[in-house]
Amino acid sequence: MRLFLSLLAAGFTLLTLTACQPEAEHTASDEKIKTASAPSVDWSVPQLSSNVWKISKAGQPDSYLAGTIHIGKKGAVLSKEAENLLTTVEQLTTETDVLPEENPETQQQYQQFFNQATDTKSLKAKLGDKVFQSLQEAFRINPETAPLAEAVDGMKPWAAFLFAQSVYPAGYSSTTGVDMLLSKAAQKTGKPRRFLETMPELAESFSAFPEESIIRILKTTTDDNEDFLEQTHEMYGLYESGNFDGFADTHKKYEQQSLKKYPEIAPLMLNWFQNDLLVGRNLKWLPEIKAQSAEKSTLFAVGIMHLMSEQGLIELLRKDGYEVTPMPKILMW
Repeated sequence: MRLFLSLLAAGFTLLTLTACQPEAEHTASDEKIKTASAPSVDWSVPQLSSNVWKISKAGQPDSYLAGTIHIGKKGAVLSKEAENLLTTVEQLTTETDVLPEENPETQQQYQQFFNQATDTKSLKAKLGDKVFQSLQEAFRINPETAPLAEAVDGMKPWAAFLFAQSVYPAGYSSTTGVDMLLSKAAQKTGKPRRFLETMPELAESFSAFPEESIIRILKTTTDDNEDFLEQTHEMYGLYESGNFDGFADTHKKYEQQSLKKYPEIAPLMLNWFQNDLLVGRNLKWLPEIKAQSAEKSTLFAVGIMHLMSEQGLIELLRKDGYEVTPMPKILMW
């Protein structure tokens, strides 16, 4: 179940957060967990024959929609084909600003995000010793996220859950994710960079989820690291090899595995994933994508799952009168 979110979660600056007092648990969301139903989504629409799609409309320059993945193998570099794609547009737009050190306004937004994430009450007290220790062990899987093992007690449950989705196998890094490499390439050449959402806005997508449900999910799924790492390898392999249309069947497989393994909480989790983290954000981004593409030729680089389904960005743009056509696939590394 964690894998779905790892495909969405960008690499975050790792800061130390502090915390103190415990708080008693609540179970007010149990009824929501019991009554939630599994989502019904056709992930195979449209057929994802490429990771790069041209956005065309009369009277405006062509733009491109690139489905990305937020991790890469350590030491990976951007391919010449990806660099060439970037040179064909006037600006790059990513989900969030992944280079906050270059922008004082973004630095303030990151600080606001971390203020939102900080809790004065102990997460360990909410989760219990065993689950909390498992969460710390998950952060230690990758050296990049290892510092969070000591900081997590000072996080709100939604923040700990969000950061847990940025844990990747030790051979991977968020610094070589496609979004990060494209951003660095744009920065190096002086190409303008724009963004679809701020970090505080991303935080709202997670903090709106009931805390009791987040705690229940953490208690149930924190120990599935082995499955999570295996699934990460598989999904990364699909992307690295250019087998983009394999994402639909693989996602369906993991969705069914989650429903079978976690019958009580998986329906709620998958509904939230689909309705809030995918469709909800797609709909929020759509006006910005339309406005930016009307002004300048733009490369929109977003997590590849935002392209999938009838509520994905490809189909949403088509419904609004844009011609969205697949380009030859590009291997990004």
